[in-house]
Amino acid sequence: MTLVRLALKNIKSSLRDYSVFFLTLVIAISVFYAFNAIEGQTAMMGLAGEEGHTVELLQGALTGVSLLVVV
Repeated sequence: MTLVRLALKNIKSSLRDYSVFFLTLVIAISVFYAFNAIEGQTAMMGLAGEEGHTVELLQGALTGVSLLVVV
């Protein structure tokens, strides 16, 4: 049995395990992008006064959580 055939056999047998990890990675990246995209929304940028201050605090918290997740 050649190394290529052995590698392909191992890939086929492990595909189910790796697909779970890949799906989890895709979902995590999607959630990460969704949280980071909140900051750039024009509706959030147009708020003024007390609401604007709350949005700034929210943006700072999301940035901190994003950095924590990345680390």
